[in-house]
Amino acid sequence: MSGRPGRVEPAGIISACDRYVHMERQQLIALFFAFLMVSSMVAWGVSLL
Repeated sequence: MSGRPGRVEPAGIISACDRYVHMERQQLIALFFAFLMVSSMVAWGVSLL
C-alpha cells in the first residue's frame, strides 16, 4: 500500500508553493512601489499649497 501510484509527490507541492510565494512577493513589491508613488505625489501636492 505504501508504493501505491497516484499519490501526490512532495516535489510538486513544494514547486507550487514556491511559485505562489514568488507571485505574492512580486505583488507586494508592486503594491509597495505604488504606495511610494502615491505618497510622493501627495507630499508634492501638499508642498504646492
